[in-house]
Formats: sequence, C-alpha cells, structure tokens
Amino acid sequence: MSDWRPRLIASDMDGTLLRSDDTVGDATVAELARWRAEGVPFVLATGRPPRWMHRVREVIEFGTAVCCNGAVLLDLGPMKIVDEAPLTPDALQAITAELRVRQPTRRGSPSSTAGSSATSRSTARAGTSTRPASASPRWRR
Repeated sequence: MSDWRPRLIASDMDGTLLRSDDTVGDATVAELARWRAEGVPFVLATGRPPRWMHRVREVIEFGTAVCCNGAVLLDLGPMKIVDEAPLTPDALQAITAELRVRQPTRRGSPSSTAGSSATSRSTARAGTSTRPASASPRWRR
C-alpha cells in the first residue's frame, strides 16, 4: 500500500457526489471519512444556495461548500457562511438588460416573462439552480 494521499478532495455535487436520488453512497461517505481522518480537506462545488445544503450536511458533516456558483463559501460543520460575494442589484439589472438584448425571444428569458413573478424570483436567486425555494426549508445564517 502506498503512503500517497491527496492534498485536497474537491467534488461537484449533482451527478458526481450525489446520486440521481440526491443521496450519497455509503462507500463514498466511508472514503471521505477516511481521508478526513488523514487531515485531507474536502470541498464541494455547487450552484445550490446554502439553504439547500442541509441534507448533504446530514451525511457529510465536514468540509467547505462553494455555493451559488462561487458567490458563497459555506463551512459545512457549523453551517456558517464564511465569505460571500453576491451580485449587487445594479450589476444584476445590467446583466438582465444585456441578456434581454442578446436573447430577446429565447424561451424562459427575462423578456419572455417580463412583469411576471417568475422574473422576480429568478433574479432574486441569480447564480443558483432553478429549483424553487419551496423545495427545501429556508436556511439563514
């Protein structure tokens, strides 16, 4: 057996760490625990917001999650936001306006849902996946 060990373990969540039913396999959990005991840091990368990380936290009780496509850094142990860099409302408005110009007829674009509550919800969660907020309990720091 080799004495080699990784310096860091990093994983995407959906379709990589998580199976199609949003669970983590027992073998994966055991292997991560083994590397944790060796002092190897574990990092998750996801588009999901922190409030959707509770189920993963129940299984993987340690590590760091890079959430919201890089906008939020979450410590999974205490479920605490360590750092965040959200888009400002002005930047979000400018990006949305540019998207409307570049993709004016694309289905689901802000211009095709202008004035609807769907636009408000999608812009409020910019940088996250399209799962509705009601799909999991709210998480606040």
